Amino acid sequence: MDIYIKSFNRPFLLDKCLASIQMFAENFNGKIVVMDDGTPEKYLQKIQGKYPEIELHKSEFYQEKSKAIENNLDPEKNIPAVFWRETISKGSDYFVLIEDDCWFSEPIDFVSLENDMKLNNLHLVKLLWMGNKALISDRISKSTTFLHITKPKLFSWNPFIIELLYRKKTFKIDAVLNRLGVPIVNNYLKYYQIYAVANAAFSKEYYLRAWGSTTNKVDELEQILQVVQITKQQLNVANAKIEPIRTSLKTTASKQNKESLNFDFDVYSINKILNEAWFSNKFEVFDFKNDISNSFIEKIIEQNNFPENSFSNWLIWYNKLKQSYENIGCVIENDR
Repeated sequence: MDIYIKSFNRPFLLDKCLASIQMFAENFNGKIVVMDDGTPEKYLQKIQGKYPEIELHKSEFYQEKSKAIENNLDPEKNIPAVFWRETISKGSDYFVLIEDDCWFSEPIDFVSLENDMKLNNLHLVKLLWMGNKALISDRISKSTTFLHITKPKLFSWNPFIIELLYRKKTFKIDAVLNRLGVPIVNNYLKYYQIYAVANAAFSKEYYLRAWGSTTNKVDELEQILQVVQITKQQLNVANAKIEPIRTSLKTTASKQNKESLNFDFDVYSINKILNEAWFSNKFEVFDFKNDISNSFIEKIIEQNNFPENSFSNWLIWYNKLKQSYENIGCVIENDR
């Protein structure tokens, strides 16, 4: 059972992710494959030196993105979805896919996880849901030592109806449902009980089907429609009994949420100074229960020439980002 890590320009988090695998992955005999999309070479060399056992693969956009980052430019927003799919297609039939800003915080027995997936015909096991109960089903059909196997109850399993409701929104169906006390947003979130972009265990069959029609973009509704075709109501999914993966919200990989947060903050600049602090061995000690501390970010901003983005500006940005998650039901714990 292999582990794949999506990586882009935050080696300080990639290091934490890899260190957590060393600490918490039990009975693991697979490959660890880092799929990088633009982290400057000097950082990757340090990662490879620290973790010589990993395989490091670079996307077709790697050169242009890493060059832009090194020249303090915003890289083009090209999603390497085909690269992810093709890399994963060459690996194990069951695998864990995690993003570089996430890490394991609880032990996972990989032999038991794979056996549970095979014996129970599981195509998806969610390992991260940020405390959001809408993202995992409470309809538990069976439990193992590690998992709750579930049969999600969704608003509809019909791809035409799902497309009608959530893409076209014909005849203002969402307004009608809201009036009937069936909020469309809440019902759409439940489709993530059978779908995940990452931070889960997958069967290769499921993953390649979900991403089968993907070019270099992410259309999550289209992928949900593909998943509905193979899951229907007969196929079980599962989630870990205890959420074993945590994620960082202290920075983001890009400025993609600038408009939705209605607040401008240069995440590339703060990522650069955090990258350099890590590269110079001046990063805080990894804490697998907590995110990066606010006090460390305050110190790193104050130690660098960062006049346009003060710590107070970062804190406003961070609280807005955190609130956007809390607004859809996520629970932000162990923040400091």
